[in-house]
Amino acid sequence: MGMMFRQALQGRFLILTLSILATAVLLLAMLATPHLAAYLWTPFLITAALSLIGIRDILQTRHAILRNYPIIGHLRFFFEKIRSKMRQYFFEADTDGRPFPREKRAIVYQRAKKVLDKKPFGTQGDVYAGGHEWMLHSMMPKPLAKDLFRVDIGGPDCKQPYSASVFNISALSYGALFGGVCTLIGTSTNLVINGLLISETDHPGLGIFDISLVGVTCAIAGTVFMMLTHHWLLPERKPAIS
Repeated sequence: MGMMFRQALQGRFLILTLSILATAVLLLAMLATPHLAAYLWTPFLITAALSLIGIRDILQTRHAILRNYPIIGHLRFFFEKIRSKMRQYFFEADTDGRPFPREKRAIVYQRAKKVLDKKPFGTQGDVYAGGHEWMLHSMMPKPLAKDLFRVDIGGPDCKQPYSASVFNISALSYGALFGGVCTLIGTSTNLVINGLLISETDHPGLGIFDISLVGVTCAIAGTVFMMLTHHWLLPERKPAIS
C-alpha cells in the first residue's frame, strides 16, 4: 500500500493523482455547499475529464508513453503534431526549407498575387557557398589582352590545322533564330519576355502565334539579308600555319 502511494506521488503520475484528488474535493464541496455549485461545476468537469483521460491512458496497451506518463504523455503527441509549424515559423530561416525554402515560395506567392517580388539591398543567401556565381563591379576597365582569343586545332602531324575563335559565332545560329521569332516558344528569349510581361504588368500574356506576323516578316528580311551579304560578312577560313 505504501509503495502504491509513493508511486502515485511520482512525477509521471503526479498530474493524474492531483486530478483525481481535485475531482473528489470539488465533488464533496458541491454536495456540501449547493449554493456554490454553479461556480465549482466548470473546474469539476475539467478535473474529472483529466482523471478519465489518465485512467484510460493507464489501462490502454497501445502507447507505452501514455501508459507510463498518463495525461502528460499527450504533450509529446501534441508537440510532435505542431513540430513542423513551430520549426517553420519560429526556428527555420527563410533559406533553410526543403525542397523549396520560404524565400522562393514567397516569390511564387507574390507573383501570383501580382505584387512586388523584389528585395532591395542585398540577399540572405550565402554568396560564398560552393556553386554560387556572381559578377563583381570593377573600378576601372581591365586592359585588353594582347593575345587573340583563338585556339589552334590540330597538332604537328595534322595536314590541315585550323585556327578557331574561342568565341565562335556561327552564321547558322543566326539563321536558326529567324525561325524562332515566328512563334512564342521559338526561342527562350520570347518566353522570358512573356514572363516579364505577365509579372510586371496586367497583360494576360501572349498567345503562341501573336508575334507571328512580325516574326515572319523579320525572318524573311533576315534570310534575304544573309543571302545577299554572306560573302562579305563571313571571313575566309585560313589554316593556322600558312
